[in-house]
Amino acid sequence: MPEIVEYSDIVFANEYDAVKILGIKSNVDVDGDISDEDYKDIMQQLIDKYSLKMVLTTKRETVNSNHNNIYCMLYTDKKLYKSKKYYIKNIIDRIGTGDSFAAGILSGIYLFDNYKDILEFATASFCIKHSIPGDWNLTTKDEVINLMKAENGLDVKR
Repeated sequence: MPEIVEYSDIVFANEYDAVKILGIKSNVDVDGDISDEDYKDIMQQLIDKYSLKMVLTTKRETVNSNHNNIYCMLYTDKKLYKSKKYYIKNIIDRIGTGDSFAAGILSGIYLFDNYKDILEFATASFCIKHSIPGDWNLTTKDEVINLMKAENGLDVKR
């Protein structure tokens, strides 16, 4: 995996991936929750080691198999951006949610000129996919933007 990361600008990885797979050194136990400061330290090391521009990750708090609390993070230019948190109940399908997040980041880079909106668009895309069966996120840009702008949790309008 490090051989591929060397040729990347954007990497989707969490603290566990950075330490256990990509060779980042840390005294932090990455098998559990870590502080934002520890996360920033690990991600900055990852950016420095591989000359990356951006590192992204999803965070999932599992209440049960049908209820997850979700937010995402983007680290770039020594700054950590955190999305708003979504409380997702009555999950239909988790298959394809990570792909939906990645596609949301790439689309967000094209659509927006700031990291916060890029992250919020990708997080909304990630979250809305939980309501769609199958491996594809069959939503429109406008549906994702409506969720992104919603202020009261997962308010999916179709």
